[in-house]
Amino acid sequence: MLKLAQEKLSAGDFDQIAKAIPGADKYLANAKQLLGGANVGNKAGLQSAFSKLGMSPSMVDQFTPIVTQFVGQTSGEQAKALLAGALK
Repeated sequence: MLKLAQEKLSAGDFDQIAKAIPGADKYLANAKQLLGGANVGNKAGLQSAFSKLGMSPSMVDQFTPIVTQFVGQTSGEQAKALLAGALK
């Protein structure tokens, strides 16, 4: 999810999201390793990435509100809205 947000948002907007999630840089590095640096690009790409990690693609819809809510609680509604928009 962070990778998709990173690809879709400007650097400044993404920084708001990354600051809200402890260890975001570590998660991005792990995603790059696990996915071979592939671009996620959109929701279908995110579902494909979940599948590559052995998770059901439908889990994207389960994780999205949890992650956006967390970002909203830690960084405010603007960051939550940015992330929600990127994950559509």
